[in-house]
Amino acid sequence: MYVATIDPGKWVSGVCVVGPRGRVLSATEPRNPSPTGSPAGMGRAIVEAVRSVLGAHRPDAVRWVAEYPQSYPGVHAPEADLAGLREVIREVGAAAGRPVERIRPRAWKGNVPKPVHHTRVLRALDPAERERVEDGKEALDALGLALWVVGRTGRGGVAK
Repeated sequence: MYVATIDPGKWVSGVCVVGPRGRVLSATEPRNPSPTGSPAGMGRAIVEAVRSVLGAHRPDAVRWVAEYPQSYPGVHAPEADLAGLREVIREVGAAAGRPVERIRPRAWKGNVPKPVHHTRVLRALDPAERERVEDGKEALDALGLALWVVGRTGRGGVAK
């Protein structure tokens, strides 16, 4: 079984693919090819990024998991922006032909600041895995979610 995790974005998303035994195969940041930033364009780019990593492996054996954007009291994220990110997740499911699990950020990341969380998840990798990770906050967020999903880290990126 493969796991593909997504940190959705309108123009750039983070995507991590984990293979058997929880090994990181790739963490990257596909870009939306649509000049209007359409959710469908981003959804297709995400699915294509995963398929390019899997090659001849069965794409139907992928568990799709996305960070599901939510609003928090006191944080000013326009609802329209959050709705657009949620639409990207729906488009991934449509393009992949499979449902996408939705995980809220606080469930896997807590309120750990990004730099601290990213340092923790990078420490959980071996050197070969580290070479497969693109530097960028979206790729690192997708990586953190992936390591949590497969049980290699706990909430907040803490090593198990």
